[in-house]
Amino acid sequence: MDTTTSADSAVVEIRTLRKSFQRRDGATITPVDDISLEVRAGEFVVLLGPSGCGKTTLLRCVAGLEQPDSGEIEIGGKTVFSSARGILTPPERRSVSVVFQSYALWPHLTVFKNVAYPLRRRRLGTAAVAERVAQMLELVGVGHLAQQYPGQLSGGQQQRVALARALVAGNDLVLFDEPLSNVDAKVRDQLRGDLLEMQQELGFAALYVTHDQTEAMELGHRIATLRDGVVEQLAPPREVYLRPANRYVANFVGRTNEFDGPVTQVSGETIEFKSAIGPMVGMSSREFPVGAHVLGVVRPEAIRITDTAPAAGTNVHSGTVRSVVFGGAQVRIQIDLDGASIEVWRPSDTPAPELGSTVWIDFDAGNCWLMDGTELSPAVGQDDR
Repeated sequence: MDTTTSADSAVVEIRTLRKSFQRRDGATITPVDDISLEVRAGEFVVLLGPSGCGKTTLLRCVAGLEQPDSGEIEIGGKTVFSSARGILTPPERRSVSVVFQSYALWPHLTVFKNVAYPLRRRRLGTAAVAERVAQMLELVGVGHLAQQYPGQLSGGQQQRVALARALVAGNDLVLFDEPLSNVDAKVRDQLRGDLLEMQQELGFAALYVTHDQTEAMELGHRIATLRDGVVEQLAPPREVYLRPANRYVANFVGRTNEFDGPVTQVSGETIEFKSAIGPMVGMSSREFPVGAHVLGVVRPEAIRITDTAPAAGTNVHSGTVRSVVFGGAQVRIQIDLDGASIEVWRPSDTPAPELGSTVWIDFDAGNCWLMDGTELSPAVGQDDR
């Protein structure tokens, strides 16, 4: 792999990119709507969002498989698309590797020849090609399958071959279009771990498409959460999860409990507001004046639950246990409060409250993240993620 790119430089820069399609009924849809982002050398950036949000279209624009309407794309310091300057570099000249969801292996070629295929233009000697291919096959764990054909392999093995083919060319940028969605859960978990190790070892930059928030959290240095062709938030996983930019992001990346109401007091980043179940205290990096309507989101695992009232604390409320569901590593407890219903998660090795019992809940102000609550449009439902 070419290591001349500095650690702080951008391997790919996308500037105000726009791509529209016309549907059969004549309506125009814009899956990529004025998007700008960059991927730095050695960085793993995940494009996260539901089907139809524009993440795959954006990836295809970077690869050169779709022509954008406007904007610019720069790869490795070279402009490969510019609507203003009339530049459109074909895919094969972009120094980009792509790993597809469908594996896209040649069925009539052996594993070895599939992986060697990207090297055909390099004018390398037979021995050099054999050494490079063998190295990649061993790296992804399928060296023993070099003479097999794709049809003889499992889904997980085929995806490992596809990954080896993408890495063999040594490009600084690798694009991934939901590469693990066609393999079962156990294999998917293993491949995620292996992919992280390979990325750290080889140092390539990655732009990775997925609709799976767990996958995004585990793989990404930064996550770009998309909705209707727009990046709603671009930030490290911890920030996306604990400090979401809006209600859509909060609900897409995980379960939330929501409380809203007018601000009654402000002290720096700490804000008190009046919710349907009473006074609450939360935090925000934004400024909200007294009287502003805010929405507070609290993750289920951030809520403490006891059978007696805490001696002291913030956000203390009592309620009745409505349901207790064992979910393997955790127990999910539904609690009816006066004016709201919340979900609390506890480790499965801790005692669970009895159905119908009265319990007390509390959570820290730092675990109630506040955002603008003036436009409480429907968030992404838990079943839609």
